[in-house]
Amino acid sequence: MVPSKPATSSSPVRLNLYLARFAGVSRRKADFLIETSQVLVNGRRATLGQKVIPHKDLVTLNGRSVLPSSETKVYLILNKPPGYITTTSDQFGRRSVIDLIPTRPRLYPVGRLDSATSGLLLFTNDGQISLLLTHPRYHLPKTYEVITTRTPTPLHIRQLQSGVRLSDGPTLPARCKLIGPTPDGFSWQLTLREGRNRQIRRLCDQLGLKLISLKRLSLGPLTLGTLKVGQYRYLTNQEISKLKSVVELTNEKEVSLR
Repeated sequence: MVPSKPATSSSPVRLNLYLARFAGVSRRKADFLIETSQVLVNGRRATLGQKVIPHKDLVTLNGRSVLPSSETKVYLILNKPPGYITTTSDQFGRRSVIDLIPTRPRLYPVGRLDSATSGLLLFTNDGQISLLLTHPRYHLPKTYEVITTRTPTPLHIRQLQSGVRLSDGPTLPARCKLIGPTPDGFSWQLTLREGRNRQIRRLCDQLGLKLISLKRLSLGPLTLGTLKVGQYRYLTNQEISKLKSVVELTNEKEVSLR
């Protein structure tokens, strides 16, 4: 799917959406800024519901110009194979996920999966979304398929649901779902709301569960679906809207904590 095109100079957009895109605030926060006379359009006080034309109208926020980005925002997901590192460059010449996606425009992974872990990895050149999706304060849910040599016991599940103490402190409560036997062991799903380094591997070690394989199935509103290993696809407009809704909610939390 071709990524959505940016607004052109002839495409009017609502001012609160313009501010959300190019000033890094939520739409609700944008409305507040407009209502409190902090936004001017072409030197005049802005009004709620007003529309502007990017690259033509001059929008200022507290005296600073808010300029539209000239770069198209691109979002895609990759079904990462095992054996690929998530860093964009490597001095040892190891295979990188960057080798599996288009080279233009330059995209960056949102968060990381270790080399042995497979599954959903989001890439974008939208720095604002990337920052908020990876910020530990917001606990974006991530679901993994975990295959271990044996079935987690009810005690294991209770421990995971209440939090397990690791070397860097207790984990947040997680959700568990048992799936069933596999040729190699037993499959179950684990949903986390934090992203510590090698967290699931350390949880399995702590609980005495030998991990065979680990695959990320979803990240917030995004899911792998039928995407094959090693392949990528661009997000649909609906997925982009859902992703931006998550960012808007997290931005609201950030504003409320200031």
